[in-house]
Amino acid sequence: MPLRSSDGDNPERFLLKFSNVGIEDHGQSRLQVYYNQNYLYLLNTGGEVKAEVFNMAGQRVFQTTTSGNKLHLNLPAGVYFARIISKYQINTVKFFVGQ
Repeated sequence: MPLRSSDGDNPERFLLKFSNVGIEDHGQSRLQVYYNQNYLYLLNTGGEVKAEVFNMAGQRVFQTTTSGNKLHLNLPAGVYFARIISKYQINTVKFFVGQ
């Protein structure tokens, strides 16, 4: 038999508590990635990262694992996507390489 409320039940009989479940704060800052003059800068990585660069056709044109904060890229002019995978986060950025 299902439980039902009745007239006279205390309207404050339930306590709802909302919080994050399964999300851990590892004290890491937000990973930041940007491109400037043939360098891809990686800030707040929290250690070693896997860096991949893809062209507009989805072909991977660069891949490395590094603990550094900048990567030299020798790419032809065009639009690219960089995917940076760290221990705590994944960040994808779109960037443009001019002539």
